[in-house]
Amino acid sequence: MVEKSINKDRLIKNFWTLVTKQDVNGIQVFLTKYRSYISNDIRFPPMLHCTALHVAAQKNNEQMAMLFLNEGVDINAQNKIGATALHLAARLGHVQMVSLLLHEGADYSIVDEQMHCPFEVAMWCVVESALLYPLRSNLAALEACEDHANRDHQQLHTNLNRISHDMERLIMEWEDMQSQALEEWMAYLQQTSLESQLQVELTQLKQTLEQCEIEKREQATHQMNLREELESVFARYRTALSVSQEASVELQNQLNALESVRHTKDLLSTTHADKLGILDTMVQHVNDIDIQIWGISGLVHLTQDVNNSEPHEILLKQSVLQVIHDTIERFPYHAKIQEYAMTTTANLCDAFPGACELCMQERFIDNFQLARTRFDNNEALLGQCIVALRAIMMPSQPCEVLSQVQIKFTGKFCTDDNSFVVDMLAKALNSNIIALQDLVPDLAGLLFVLAKYNARQVFLECDNLGLRTVLAFLVRDNIREEVVHMKCPEQDTLPSCYISFGLSKVILLIQKYASNPDVIMWGIRFLRNLAERDVMAKEQVNRSGIELILAQLITACKSTTLRVSILQLLYVAFLSSEFNEVEELSTMVLNCIRDCVLEHQNSLSMQEWALKNFVIASQHPSNLEFLMQSQESVQVCVINEILFPYTEVPIDEYDDRKSNPVIIWAVRSLLLLYQYRKSFAFIAYDKSTVDGIGGDLHNRANCAGTCQIIIALENHCKRSHDPTTAPILNMLIVLRKYIGCSCTAENI
Repeated sequence: MVEKSINKDRLIKNFWTLVTKQDVNGIQVFLTKYRSYISNDIRFPPMLHCTALHVAAQKNNEQMAMLFLNEGVDINAQNKIGATALHLAARLGHVQMVSLLLHEGADYSIVDEQMHCPFEVAMWCVVESALLYPLRSNLAALEACEDHANRDHQQLHTNLNRISHDMERLIMEWEDMQSQALEEWMAYLQQTSLESQLQVELTQLKQTLEQCEIEKREQATHQMNLREELESVFARYRTALSVSQEASVELQNQLNALESVRHTKDLLSTTHADKLGILDTMVQHVNDIDIQIWGISGLVHLTQDVNNSEPHEILLKQSVLQVIHDTIERFPYHAKIQEYAMTTTANLCDAFPGACELCMQERFIDNFQLARTRFDNNEALLGQCIVALRAIMMPSQPCEVLSQVQIKFTGKFCTDDNSFVVDMLAKALNSNIIALQDLVPDLAGLLFVLAKYNARQVFLECDNLGLRTVLAFLVRDNIREEVVHMKCPEQDTLPSCYISFGLSKVILLIQKYASNPDVIMWGIRFLRNLAERDVMAKEQVNRSGIELILAQLITACKSTTLRVSILQLLYVAFLSSEFNEVEELSTMVLNCIRDCVLEHQNSLSMQEWALKNFVIASQHPSNLEFLMQSQESVQVCVINEILFPYTEVPIDEYDDRKSNPVIIWAVRSLLLLYQYRKSFAFIAYDKSTVDGIGGDLHNRANCAGTCQIIIALENHCKRSHDPTTAPILNMLIVLRKYIGCSCTAENI
């Protein structure tokens, strides 16, 4: 309230009253209190719009001048006729004021309106006192310093010459002494070298004679040792020869024994190797554990080739499943028998799907579940159990129609506690062991079975590990060969249970785990997978209200990969249809599409899908009207940030496969913008002004840089040999026609 009651004009009037009266103390108090209301560049109209510093200079008040300089008044400020404070002080002959202003940094080169600098209008006393007197003083001091320096230089030169003569004389004496000493030293070295050489030669001669005597004695001793060793070798050779003859006889005996054993084994193998022989042997010796292990391991090898179903059919006709069932029930605590039985069962079911129903009738699922609980620490057996359960309920060659028995026992399995599947999945995904990693496709197969029979609770355990794994297998681009053999649902039309499961659970999970990018990513890709391959699923996704959730995710998350997935889902679910009819989208979704165009983050995939959604969504009139509200910013983004960088890329570094799709949709967006502008102009103007619309549209396009982009892209496409450049050239021709552009590189 106090600030509003202050009269600023009165404050300025009081300020100039204090200045004209040269009341320095009053000015200090006034500025301390009202500093925020008084500008440093305030002017006084009655005195040629001068500043307070001009008044201080005119009044020759040094204290007041220093006060205003400390307050920040421009020392070089000019009044209405271009004079600075230095002009006024010099013209009036205020010597001390001129010296003060020069000391504070005043510019004495500024000229007034009459093109006079301060010292051109100054009185002679000012020039002499403020300029000439300091210069003369400095000149006298410099001349005195120069005389003193010349005297010092002459003295130093004399001393240097004297020292040089003394140094030359000393050097000559030193060189004479060195030469004489060197001659004496060389003579001494030569004499010493001769004496040393003679002494060395005498010593070497003596050592040579001694060495010859030693070598002569050593040679005699060595000859004696060689003779003794040779006699010893001959003795050992005669002994070894006799031993080798005995060993040869013994080896022949062993070979004969081995041949007899092999013949006996061949006879036994002929009896038991065929399928009927193995099964008969196991039936006849039901309590002999060795025969049972031998027999069931033989069945593993016989059923190993799952691509040839003929031996599997023969075994099934000979009731192999009943024999295996009796064996695993007779030896329930033998881990190896249980493991072999699981492997044989899995091979039979994968090779011949008809065995799945027989296995369920023999209650193999219950037996394998019991074995899993008994040997819960045996990872090898647990892995074989998972493979066998997957093969029984989801064989590699699926049955065309499930029987009531299969539906019954599969449904019973899904109602049991199957948390071990998720536990094993977590262990396999976090393990570096190849055997555990190879179980992931089989675990995924069991998860597909559980999903089909609505065993949904198991998917939410371990932080939705089961759900994330199923989603990963459903949307991954490169599916492993093992999974392909299992006929996963992504290879065929999705059953209705997947549609209901995906929509009811995935949308809720996207909302619940909005802060978890992994769950969001797989959920969006799963929904896109559903909408792409199933019309009913697409309609349900369209009516689920998911577009509002996606719009919120685009706004909240800046991840390029996530935004691309969301744009792909929007395109599949809302912008693509069998009859090319685009729906009216909410303003929130349209805002997100526009923001993705403007914030494309220099990502090619982001640019392509954002522009694609922008162009396709604009086919609906309501969407077009909303998006065209930002046509100027979209045009600037498309031309300057998307298209212009491609025109500067050298042709040898240009990747047509990656860049041409982006350029196509960018040119289509420009064409859409100018189509809208032209149609809007036809509606807005009357018939008499329609002829000028084309010229105005071309001028706007030329100012925005569209003509330059068209010419640059045409030249770029003509140099490229990629077939995808043809649509770009065609759209550029259409764009030229719409904007009426006939520009070339020469007249642009």
